[in-house]
Amino acid sequence: MPDREGVQRVLQTLNTFVGRLHAATWIGAWLVANAGNREHEHALKYGLQMTGGAIALTIRKFQDLWRGHIEGLVTTGSPGWKAADWILQEAQRRNLRETANRIVAHFAEEPGAWPLSSDETLALIQSNGWNTEEEVLEWGRQALHRLIALRDAISERMESEWA
Repeated sequence: MPDREGVQRVLQTLNTFVGRLHAATWIGAWLVANAGNREHEHALKYGLQMTGGAIALTIRKFQDLWRGHIEGLVTTGSPGWKAADWILQEAQRRNLRETANRIVAHFAEEPGAWPLSSDETLALIQSNGWNTEEEVLEWGRQALHRLIALRDAISERMESEWA
């Protein structure tokens, strides 16, 4: 049986991820809805970059947490497993780890390398398969709902095992 304190930490971390994705997608939706406001053009542009970055970095952290801590807490093939598998497969397909590393966590591929140009940054983002901010936000909402399903599945399983 998994260590109760460790599982509680995993659930707390998943709650943090859920909160970040929830905030990023709602703030992003507000920014998209106000995109025509030229008075705050820079805030809107960089705000959308921040929300996309928060989504990518959160999923990157989820990948790390999955490998060492979550995988053994869900039954293979269960709804929680399927929710996590969707996120992991999508992150792999969309190359989110490299995107998060090169755009959010760092400014270049290698230490000492020049920062990415605007064109290189745009090309990297588009290589993920999204063409608009709305598509990124919709994907973030899908990941959010699956993280909630995973968190709830782990919580329910542990409650029944510890009862």
